[in-house]
Amino acid sequence: MIKHIIYIVTLTIFLTQVLTGCNVYEKANANDEVESNVTKPVAFPVEATYPQRNKISKFFETTSRVSAENKVDVISKGMGICVEICVEEGERVKEGQVLAKLDTSEVETQILQTKVNIEKCKSALAIAEQSLREGIGSKVERDNAKFALDAAEATLKIQQLQLKNQTITAPISGVITRRNINKGVMVSVGMPVFSIVDPDSYCIPISIPEREISKVFHGQEAEVFIDSCPEKKYRTVVDRISPTIDSSSGTVKATLKFVDFNNDLDCIKDYAFSRVKLVMETRENVLTIPKDAVLEESGKKYVFIAERLSSESGENSKTKTESNDDNIYIAKKVEIQVGLEDPMSIEVVSGIDDNTMVITLGQMSLKPGSIIKVTSLEESVNSSSPLSTSLNL
Repeated sequence: MIKHIIYIVTLTIFLTQVLTGCNVYEKANANDEVESNVTKPVAFPVEATYPQRNKISKFFETTSRVSAENKVDVISKGMGICVEICVEEGERVKEGQVLAKLDTSEVETQILQTKVNIEKCKSALAIAEQSLREGIGSKVERDNAKFALDAAEATLKIQQLQLKNQTITAPISGVITRRNINKGVMVSVGMPVFSIVDPDSYCIPISIPEREISKVFHGQEAEVFIDSCPEKKYRTVVDRISPTIDSSSGTVKATLKFVDFNNDLDCIKDYAFSRVKLVMETRENVLTIPKDAVLEESGKKYVFIAERLSSESGENSKTKTESNDDNIYIAKKVEIQVGLEDPMSIEVVSGIDDNTMVITLGQMSLKPGSIIKVTSLEESVNSSSPLSTSLNL
């Protein structure tokens, strides 16, 4: 964009100098009595280049957000006052690591009571069995004593599990992304207390239009640019493709898996905005030109090319043009057929070849047959003389 603005300013200066020069030229002719049929053609400054042989790829571009497939909200199974916080947000934890501790005094007291009750039930069962053997007790009394002991032992197991649940541990390995409790807060059963994300499970889900899904396959490469890591490009591959089409959007879900994190797991964030370029097709050693050189008219694509000015070009009934400047050409408009294109280049299938000089800047103001001078912006800006060339007749 800046290059085009500079070109427009340069062209304006050029035209001003040409008009000023014409006035001076006319006055000089009047004073020196030069022949009236002498003309001074003007060469328009342009930039041009030869096509290049490159590899070019067609991309499907979309946006998405990074998602961790392995993430969990840690739910408290115990109830009580939080007495200790063992980790903070951003810390890495391993599966089974202690995250927080709740008050255990009440549960421990209940366990002591239950243990006393168990001993009591054991004594009652022993007496009932002894009475049954001596014939003074019944079988029902013995069975009731046994049931009471079994119930007390079951209660102990429940209370021991409750005591274990007073210590909150990590169900997976990962990074703490959220802490919802503080020391001294009353925690109830089912309350979400922490959130954990496993960075190794980061992926990018994308939606592919139904018409493009036939070109997508497992292992297909894609380039990913993530806003949280703006200076880096990540390589991903298609890991999974959904077997169904979303009826509301007409798209198919595909999941991209990171191939190489570049040791930047701390840079990539869950839900980070990402820009995806999925490689749909690649062609090697094809003829390419800058996209800015291509013009479109009535659904067809054209380029302006620079052809060498021959001794007969510019000939009319009164004049014959000759030039000693190797940079002077004539502009010609040529229709081309194009193929793949990327953000900077476009493939040319037919219309020009490797030896065709294509005008890349200044073509918007040209007409077929215009006299042009191949130059550069640096030469145009730094030159102190008008950007025109006098052609001796």
